[in-house]
Order: sequence, then structure tokens, then C-alpha cells
Amino acid sequence: MMYTIYKIFNKTTGKSYVGSTKNPRSRWRDHKSTLNRKRHSSRWLQADWELYGEEDFVFEVLEDTVLKDDRFFREQHFMDIYTTYDERKGYNVSPTAEFTVGRRHTDEARRKMSVSHSGKKLSAEHRRKQSIAMKSYAMTDEHRRNLSLAGKGRNCPCTKGSKNGQAKFTESQVLEIKTRLCAGETVTSLAKEFGVRYNHVYQIKSGRTWNHVDISADGGAKCLT
Repeated sequence: MMYTIYKIFNKTTGKSYVGSTKNPRSRWRDHKSTLNRKRHSSRWLQADWELYGEEDFVFEVLEDTVLKDDRFFREQHFMDIYTTYDERKGYNVSPTAEFTVGRRHTDEARRKMSVSHSGKKLSAEHRRKQSIAMKSYAMTDEHRRNLSLAGKGRNCPCTKGSKNGQAKFTESQVLEIKTRLCAGETVTSLAKEFGVRYNHVYQIKSGRTWNHVDISADGGAKCLT
């Protein structure tokens, strides 16, 4: 199955939204439908759609015949080019392409991701943009309720770490992630490799989750802070 990487471009502001789809024509219809019903996931795109009108937006194909395993890799490539996760330049609410939890990449896809991000360091400005983009994500009441239910009982030892039904990793995976973060690998590249969202790895790095897994004898992982 081949995918298409596309861009929704605002001719007035120059801002863009980048996504991927199997069927570009159908996807553009879906975007317009949700925007006209004022229910689009990107509040930035929704606001400008209502302000400037449909005629100010164009749908452009950036790359077609993209293999399934390269889909999010290529989508992220164009998101970085256009900085679409910066509110001043784009409409994507997340700084990373959407990766489905549990999705497994082929060895070739992982190799491409590793080569692409090898030695890549995020600037302070890039980190600031990512922080702004993540904070801008508006959760529905249902999402908040689910998070509340999932968080109940997490302080109980029996639900700690991989014993928790909501866990995305095992202790050994978290140990590997922390070690590689300290070695200089980025949150984005690790999230891609493990097939999870950016925030799942970022919370490990920030110590909000999995802080019981130490990578140094003195309980350190100080390089993460």
C-alpha cells in the first residue's frame, strides 16, 4: 500500500498543515468537512479557516508513492522543513508525526530513522517550539476522563512500571531509552523507533514516569535533567 504526503497551505498567511493518507482526494474532503463543521483537531487551522475562508486554502501533494514503513518518516521530514508545529508557521498540533502505539517498523525503516537522526541535536529554540506545540493540544472531556481513570491507583506498588495495564514499555526498554537519551539520542528518534508518541518518551526523560528505573549506581540519570 502506497501513501501520499500532503500539505494544506494558507495562501494569505503562508502557514501549512502536513499529513499523510492513502487517498488524497478523500482526505481533503474529510478535512473540509470537519473544518466546515468546526470540529477539526487543529484549533489553529480551524481558526484561520473561519477567518480567511475555504478559498484561501489549497491542498498540495508533497510526495506520492511512499511505502507504508516510510510514511511517518517522510511526514516528519516535511513537518520539520515547514516547521508546521510552530503556531507562527503551521497548523500541526503535535511536533511529531502520528505513530500508532505498538506499531513495529522493519529493520530497514529503523535504519533510515537512525541515519536521519544520528548526531542530531535539538536547539533551545526547537525545544521551546515543541513545548508550545504540546501545550496547545486541547483534550476533550472524554480524554480527560480516561486519563483520570487510567491514573487512579498508580501509586500502588502493584501497578508500578510494567505491571500497570497502561504501561507502554518494559523496565528493560526504559533502561535502554534512558541510556540512549544520556548518550545524546533525541526524544523524537526514540519515539519513532519504539513506535510510540513523542510524549511517552518525553515523560521518561523529564522524570514524570518510570523514575524508579535508574541507570546509575547513585540513582542518577542526572544527565536527563
